[in-house]
Amino acid sequence: MKNMDPKFPFNPSAANSFSPKKMENKKEKYPRYEEKFGHLAEKIIRSALANRRYAIEKVEKGTDYEDYHEKVDFWLQLKNLTEPFGIQFTTNPKKYQEKKDFLRKRNFLAHKKKKPDSEIDWEGNANVVVILGNHAKMLEYWKKIELEGAKPEDIVSDAFIVDFFKQVLIEMGKANPSKRIIIMELFKNLAKDLLKSKRAEN
Repeated sequence: MKNMDPKFPFNPSAANSFSPKKMENKKEKYPRYEEKFGHLAEKIIRSALANRRYAIEKVEKGTDYEDYHEKVDFWLQLKNLTEPFGIQFTTNPKKYQEKKDFLRKRNFLAHKKKKPDSEIDWEGNANVVVILGNHAKMLEYWKKIELEGAKPEDIVSDAFIVDFFKQVLIEMGKANPSKRIIIMELFKNLAKDLLKSKRAEN
């Protein structure tokens, strides 16, 4: 599996080039059961992230309550950061805007409860960001998993993960600018460590 490019978090201008409207303009056919596909898409990206250990410490699936009432598909905890943040992942541009509007009314906050089987040992109010996945690419991944038995961590591209984190930085800048800065610094430090380790290997 290819390593993620450690330089991706450092270019805010590249991150700001993301545009949901560009995706919305593409007329793509959705699978017959859109809601089911949405859950599968969320599961694919969650599984891929859980197996990418570049900056991610832990991934925890949201409860049914958190999904429905808090708009949290899953929680992400990054390395060296105690407080996690929620992710609402969708491939539908219309729902993307609806969910953003919902979370904006709640100041982009949701309450995470700590359960006996929680992957992330943390409880309290945390930020939530909405991420718009490329529907055509997710459909491609879905077909490979369903028809070929592929594993998400083996087929989800580094470019897709990079775009995911670019969106996280953009949306976190709107939800909590100070936390965006913290995440950016985390990426920078991790990238430095990664480069040092690669030089040591050479």
